[in-house]
Amino acid sequence: MKRNRWIILLTVLAVAAGALGLAFARPGQAGPLPLSEAAGKVFEDLEDMTEYDEEEFFDIVGVAPEDYTEFIYCTGENEIGLVAREILIVRAKDKAAAERVRDALTAYHARRETETRSYAPDIYAMLEKSSVTVKGNTVVLIISTDSAAETAEFLQGE
Repeated sequence: MKRNRWIILLTVLAVAAGALGLAFARPGQAGPLPLSEAAGKVFEDLEDMTEYDEEEFFDIVGVAPEDYTEFIYCTGENEIGLVAREILIVRAKDKAAAERVRDALTAYHARRETETRSYAPDIYAMLEKSSVTVKGNTVVLIISTDSAAETAEFLQGE
């Protein structure tokens, strides 16, 4: 009788351990997608936008390379050639870096509002509706006609 209890107990433990192991080993559950792949699923126009490199990202926005593991900084022009649509997504290295990135994107956003207030009312209107959003170590600033919805859609996958 004692032997049967041990067999039942070991079987239950083995099944439980296997179930836990499977839960952690499911495909797609290993972590977030690479940033370019995750963004490509949400932003259909990403390939048509101008992409900026690490040096330009630092010079224009002020986010230091040591603060992130991945970033996307892309812009799109309006019908008269002004930078209108922007996608800035940063995966910061840690919480402190995410705070620095948030501060840099917030300052950039404020500069863009000041720059566009008097000469580009359509862009200024988009900026007024957009804001910097943080989820975990991911910091996002989407400037578009529907920035809140695009931000929420992207962050669902983060």
